[in-house]
Amino acid sequence: MTDLHRNTNIRYRLTFYSQIWLADKGSTEYKCKLVLTEFFLQCRKKLAISEIVEKTRGFKTQISYIQRKLKDKLATQHAKQEVVKMHWDRVLFGLVKIAHANHDQGMLNICRSIAECPSNLINELIKRYVKKCKEKHAVAFMQWRLHFRKDVAKQDELTEII
Repeated sequence: MTDLHRNTNIRYRLTFYSQIWLADKGSTEYKCKLVLTEFFLQCRKKLAISEIVEKTRGFKTQISYIQRKLKDKLATQHAKQEVVKMHWDRVLFGLVKIAHANHDQGMLNICRSIAECPSNLINELIKRYVKKCKEKHAVAFMQWRLHFRKDVAKQDELTEII
């Protein structure tokens, strides 16, 4: 494939994509269309087609990396929530066992009320708990770094973050 053929092919694709992107003004798709169209027009004026292809591949690689990292973080967050949910169930079951052993009707009523809570409410509570734990851990780490790693830490930045 010659450079002329490749350049024509890419220009055709750019024109084709700009024509088929029909979206409502104000929508995310419309904003993406504007940004990408402006980007491609600037690239076409300033760069050779081979440079555009190279930069586009690099951009795609970076976006794929970001997406993969985000998916991993979400999977980790979900796993943490599942661990807390299993612990929640185990503790509730333990409380019920102790209440039965001691014939504590008040405790059994409380455990029954907790067990009757909607699962989406419990899941939201666990989600917020894990989020607060993460925030607390981040603050504790920054305090440790401020105190023990003075050679690495920038004092002003860490104090501001904490």
